[in-house]
Amino acid sequence: MYRYNNGWVAQWDNYQGIMPIAPNLDDYALGTNGIYFAPQGGLRITAHEMNSIARALASDGAFYNLNITQENYQLMKAIAWDYNGTNGDNYGGLFNRWAFGLHHANLSISDAICLTIPESFIGHPGEAYGLVSDNYFIEGSDVSFSLLINGVQQGYLFSKDIR
Repeated sequence: MYRYNNGWVAQWDNYQGIMPIAPNLDDYALGTNGIYFAPQGGLRITAHEMNSIARALASDGAFYNLNITQENYQLMKAIAWDYNGTNGDNYGGLFNRWAFGLHHANLSISDAICLTIPESFIGHPGEAYGLVSDNYFIEGSDVSFSLLINGVQQGYLFSKDIR
């Protein structure tokens, strides 16, 4: 992963040929420090593998089995938060509805991720260490997309910020 900062700078896994010593997890208490397991930008996956996850979620496991119950597929997609103007930060209008880790998008022009398809998309955006990524699907359909972009200078930009 690279970010441009007066030249290309490695942001992650830049061990310069020497693997670091693995941390001792003998006394690790589950849930106390997730940094060892990289929940913030540490997923190692291809765009094709990401899209398999999107297709699994869209089809409740019919296309690809993630070993998740039907009830949990539905729970993961169920709306957990709707922005009402005062109940949190919607990141400049981009994030107006969330399920449990899944973003409901394409509901208005401010959160549009696909202007040519008017249906709602469900998925997850990613931004970490010079990477911007997206993984979205239309529930109950074959429409899904995944993208991984490495080496961005800035994260997500809003249309008003793009010149």
